[in-house]
Amino acid sequence: RRAPQRRHPRPAPGARTKKGGVQERLAQDRELQLLRRRELLTGRIAKALLVLVALALLAYAARRPLLRGLARGGAGEPAAWALDWLCELEDAPSFDLYVAHMSEESARFTPLVYRLAGRARAPEVGQPLPPDQPELVQAHLAVLIGAVESEDRDLRRGGLRAFIALSDRAWLRSPPLLEAVGAALQGPDEIARRFAAIGLRDLAPLPSQHPRLLEVVKSDPDRIARRFAADALGRSEDPAIGAQLSALQDDAPEVQRAIFLALARIGVPVSLGRVREIYQEFPPLRQAVVESLQGRQEPGVDALLEIAIRDDSPGTRLAAAAALAKRSTPGGLEGLTYTLGDQDPAVRLQVVDSLLVRPDGKAAVPALIGALAESQGWEELRRIHAALAKLTGGEVPAPIQGQESTWARTVAGWRGYLERERGR
Repeated sequence: RRAPQRRHPRPAPGARTKKGGVQERLAQDRELQLLRRRELLTGRIAKALLVLVALALLAYAARRPLLRGLARGGAGEPAAWALDWLCELEDAPSFDLYVAHMSEESARFTPLVYRLAGRARAPEVGQPLPPDQPELVQAHLAVLIGAVESEDRDLRRGGLRAFIALSDRAWLRSPPLLEAVGAALQGPDEIARRFAAIGLRDLAPLPSQHPRLLEVVKSDPDRIARRFAADALGRSEDPAIGAQLSALQDDAPEVQRAIFLALARIGVPVSLGRVREIYQEFPPLRQAVVESLQGRQEPGVDALLEIAIRDDSPGTRLAAAAALAKRSTPGGLEGLTYTLGDQDPAVRLQVVDSLLVRPDGKAAVPALIGALAESQGWEELRRIHAALAKLTGGEVPAPIQGQESTWARTVAGWRGYLERERGR
């Protein structure tokens, strides 16, 4: 038989047992520990967030130096990313970085170099340009000289591109910088020689650079470099250089044109026989040749202009019409009246202006009235009517813009004027 189990009396309702009190205390201790841990964790998280915010603010405040260091010392994607951000910020102390990358992406870095050269900050839209600061001008000159003299091909090209972009800055005419650019004319890099010639074309070269430029015109294999070197020499105003240039001939039309225009700027006259040869042998130069004849008074000039007024090129015809304005030869008047029917409206308008100032312009009145009837558009009609009124003194109702019925009235009025004059 099993022994009978001993039964404990049940506690009265509300009474605390010894075992129950211990469990409650343990539960309370656990809750307190959890609360303390939660408070401790919350405090640590808050402190960590504060530290992160402070670090972020510090990094933002110091981002420019950090980005410059990464762009200069880094490589690959991180350096490219840093440079992109500096470009977005238009960071002025990164001027050397922009110059160094001019050879790769000139369209991207040229505006930055132009806006920041010699300045502590970029100009703001609608605000006055910030002044150049002397200390930054000297620092940026040193950057340009170092780049142009560099043995690194891309850096040298970038420096020369920056030199071209800054051609309107007065401080760019620093003799050390100009000497460095002049030395690039003799280097082995064809692109650098071309850039150097372009840069010196935009600025009057130093006298010490004339022999180098002349040597480029004579013998450089790159026709573009020869062309810009000739352009640069045209700004020298040195008759001795003109005498040497006048003896040169080049198979490339653009180089021959640059030589011809350089001689015109220097003031060295080219014989009319040579001018006629250039006109015949180099059609692309004909407009420049005709423009150079405007101030010359030799008898043979008129014959060449009378040929040019019938040239195939609208630009040549335009230049010839302008040159014939102050010359009173019968052949010139005949050529101008013939060109009143030119296909190019700019040429026709120039002919009208030339006839208006010629001493014998009144002889072209019949041709002008015929051109008035064939005029194309308001401006041409107005200009011819004004020229006729000034040449003849006739009182014919003027046309009104936008009212084409008045245009027909004006044409009829001038035709009636011509019939009356012939009937006298």
